[in-house]
Amino acid sequence: MRVKGMIIVVCVTVLVGSVFLGIGDLAFSQRKTLDVAIHDAPWRPGYYAAVKLFEQKSGVKVKTHVMPFVGLFAKLMTMAARGGTEFDVSEYGDVWLPFFYAGRYLWPLKEIDPQFEPDPEQITYEDAGRWSFEKNYRDANGVLYSQTFMGNINLFWYRKDKYEESGLSTPPETWNEVAAAAKKLHDPNRPFYGYVQRGVRGDAAVFGWMPLLYSWGEDIFANAPDDWTITVNSRKAKEALQFVLDLLKWAPPGQGDINQGDIIALLSTDRVLQGITVAAAFSHFDNPKESLVPFKVEPIVIPKSPYGIQDTSFGVIGWAIPKGSKDKELALEFIKFFTSYEGQMEWTKYGGVPTRIDIYTSELAKQKEYRYLRAMNEGFARGMGTMRPAMPEWTEIEDALGTHLNAAFVGLETAEEALDATAREIKEIMRRRRI
Repeated sequence: MRVKGMIIVVCVTVLVGSVFLGIGDLAFSQRKTLDVAIHDAPWRPGYYAAVKLFEQKSGVKVKTHVMPFVGLFAKLMTMAARGGTEFDVSEYGDVWLPFFYAGRYLWPLKEIDPQFEPDPEQITYEDAGRWSFEKNYRDANGVLYSQTFMGNINLFWYRKDKYEESGLSTPPETWNEVAAAAKKLHDPNRPFYGYVQRGVRGDAAVFGWMPLLYSWGEDIFANAPDDWTITVNSRKAKEALQFVLDLLKWAPPGQGDINQGDIIALLSTDRVLQGITVAAAFSHFDNPKESLVPFKVEPIVIPKSPYGIQDTSFGVIGWAIPKGSKDKELALEFIKFFTSYEGQMEWTKYGGVPTRIDIYTSELAKQKEYRYLRAMNEGFARGMGTMRPAMPEWTEIEDALGTHLNAAFVGLETAEEALDATAREIKEIMRRRRI
């Protein structure tokens, strides 16, 4: 069995006054522009709000480079290979970071500022910002490279009003209750579907299925990095996949092409009862310009499996400084502000998902519009939230798993065939790793 991941501290907060008001004029007088790279994400309004505040306080102009998620990864890899200098600071998805850590393509933050120390309010996720070259894995005693700023997590979203009108228990506490509701309220003639799952080949299919895999008590490996036994095709893992395949009887057509944006749209337009998507989707469900059912889509923690376990997958994003940064000191000041209480509060108000505990316990979390913060905090209190394996080979593993999950979702492979094939491919990947 895997060891449950715990949330521990790795990020840093610096008092805004000391950074921007006391020494700000001197610190930023030599540089007027900072190049920052992000992907074309739904949380961009939160990013721009925090950046605007940073610019006001520092006098620095932030030039933002926006590109598709996969495109940004490819760009960063190209920069690393040729020593590019296009970006001073960039976002890095948690599954990308091991490649850049292992290749030493990022600046260790303490090499930039030896006084840089963690802040107890800033959350990280199983040491996502640190890397041990001895273990070739993230580790609490590893080198600090990254500051997590986007604390995305998969939540379960459902139409509370539909549950109540039908006399169903709300919120659903188990996956069996979810399945019963899907069957009862599914109406293809309307159409109104009982359940929806991310099915697009690759990262989408994997990230959407991981909460069920974890809730059935399994993981890709038994207990990485201490035990690399492949468990993705265990009996329980196959049960978790089969459960999803059974749920897809109540799903919209074209399940293999459904991505996160489609789930948000289906929930927002009164077309589906329930499904898993990220916390960052919250603003879309209540915005009357986007939603036909504002304040009727409710977020809760992932329901319990038949084994009494409930868990979810993190999909966090960190700021890191590429070796080609033209001003690593200014880049670090940007990161300090973005992860400060003031920066994270501005970020959260406009669509970002915070990484500070004091935001989750703030007055903001009590507001109806930000009710997802309470659901996330409840998950933290229950110890929920597991990171995907931190390894440079993860993108290969994810591609294999995502390919076979997609095949299962569209009926080309059974649950057993999909996961057994995945396990064989992972075994070959790990053989090259010599583990």
